[in-house]
Amino acid sequence: MVQSVDCGKEKDEINILEISGVDDILRDDYMQSRVEMLAGVENYIDLNVLQSAVERLIKAGKFSGVGDSDVIQFRKECTDINFGVWGNLVSARKKQEKASRVLELKNQIFNLMKTSHLIDATRICWDEVQVTALYTEPSRNKKQDPHTDYQLQTDDSTVDYAFTAHLPLNKVEGSHIYLWKKPGCGSAVHIPGGHCLLLRSDVVHSGGVPDSVGLGRAFIRLHFYLPTKSQKPPPLGETIYRTGHDGAYYFDTHWHSLKEKRLAALKIPFDKKKFLLKRSS
Repeated sequence: MVQSVDCGKEKDEINILEISGVDDILRDDYMQSRVEMLAGVENYIDLNVLQSAVERLIKAGKFSGVGDSDVIQFRKECTDINFGVWGNLVSARKKQEKASRVLELKNQIFNLMKTSHLIDATRICWDEVQVTALYTEPSRNKKQDPHTDYQLQTDDSTVDYAFTAHLPLNKVEGSHIYLWKKPGCGSAVHIPGGHCLLLRSDVVHSGGVPDSVGLGRAFIRLHFYLPTKSQKPPPLGETIYRTGHDGAYYFDTHWHSLKEKRLAALKIPFDKKKFLLKRSS
């Protein structure tokens, strides 16, 4: 389900043009080479088991906030020393048993990803795939800044694009994400339970729940980095990339709502020369 937001008309704060069962952004010609929704997740993965595992980690206090937003992420210092976050998602008493269960989980996830019509599975470095767990603070609505998860390349013609995968674990709630194909107001996409959203590395996006959805739900989810030889993710949990090729921050031109557009208009305009001078000093 997608909520398209029109920033050109000022009759509402959020001007929802349509709420449709068909995600228009996923049918857009430009986005079809960058975004894909995978169905049939439960043919490969037991979502209930993964949800229970993440809920145990949440109760153990192993999460912290991501910047000034309502997105809460598994803390990297709590990562399993032997198997990374993969090891936090399975239970076993012995190291050998845990290794077997981690391998089983990876195979389930990778087999799902390989059903994609968008990803070239031969170009993904499967032994380098990373995962982290996220949820939304139920009592707060503060969307992430628009960003990419990988650093943009200066010469796109030579890039084997990496991807990220966004997998909601609660089959009833699903999860939400904002996507942009260009500057302006983004599209609020609901990822239904039992589905997984794939994004190419250059898609600007952000975690965030539409205001119309309200508070009170956690939208527990897993976030995967699917790297290639030419595009590697940042150290897990440390970086998102908030600027484009020109160094300008996306939040100045990419908005979640008309209200954000109005606030951005009141800010001091971005000065590229000053930005480059500061970066080189």
